Amino acid sequence: MEDAFNVVRRFDGILRSAEESTIKQIFQALATSYAQLEDSLRRSHDKFTSVAQPNLTGLQRSALLIQEVEQLLNLVPPATAATLETEVRQLVNLATQNGSSLARELVAAIAPDTIILPTTIPVEALKSAVNDTMSWLTGTGIEFKTAAKQIIAQGLIQNKGVAWTAGVLRRNLGISKSHAESIARTATLQATDQATREGYETNGIGYAQRVSAEDERVCGFCALRCGNIYRLEDAFAILHVRCRCYLMPVKAEWIGAGLVDLEWMRQHHATTAAIAYTPLNPGLVQFERLRGLSRPVTPLWTPGGGFQDEEFERMASG
Repeated sequence: MEDAFNVVRRFDGILRSAEESTIKQIFQALATSYAQLEDSLRRSHDKFTSVAQPNLTGLQRSALLIQEVEQLLNLVPPATAATLETEVRQLVNLATQNGSSLARELVAAIAPDTIILPTTIPVEALKSAVNDTMSWLTGTGIEFKTAAKQIIAQGLIQNKGVAWTAGVLRRNLGISKSHAESIARTATLQATDQATREGYETNGIGYAQRVSAEDERVCGFCALRCGNIYRLEDAFAILHVRCRCYLMPVKAEWIGAGLVDLEWMRQHHATTAAIAYTPLNPGLVQFERLRGLSRPVTPLWTPGGGFQDEEFERMASG
């Protein structure tokens, strides 16, 4: 139950600081998800009671469902509440684990042996998803982007995963499978990246290190930047459509204490650079141009050149 209360508190914090338009979109996404959950629960319940109690009418089944849910939420006897607490906690954890977490699906596709993310409802990512202007999505109007954002939000709320989100995008918006997958992966990863960066900032993390997918599908832009350390405000994991990079948190004192494995990152960079399917490219990438940059951000540390900023090197040296 504590996990559920934590989610509520995070939602409350976001809604208290969000703009009215953001709150409206979040409520719309939540209302849609709740309606889908209610419909699924009702259909499953009807299927069960039609076998267990075949003489009930549809109205009676609905009344029974409401009664059962009410009893679950409000009518647990105090004497048995303590006994039920462990079972309820296990049910919450089991439901979370079986939720086909979007984060874990993305991790499995990117680098299953190196990334570990907590299994939780991506509340902060939901806010980022509805705030995203989708300026990278060219050739489409406002209505298309608004509909796409709501579908992305549904995927995040329900932990449905990229495949489900892409399928709904394809069916509802009438686009190709490839286009739907590009939108689903890019938008969900961007939302998760923004939420991750905000989480780092909240926890006093001032820097981040880029990590790329170590396979033959990595591009020369990402391979060149792989391993670079940036100030958090300059660090964006997603550089282009279908980008699969992510950010690791870094503090200067962690480097001084030997808690950041720079040698592993040098090896990771060398391997990624060697297998990239395009030549290493130091130029601006798609999302850097969209942010109005005229040249790429200068890193504070690189696998090939070491420290590039004297102040950061001094702080990292203790």
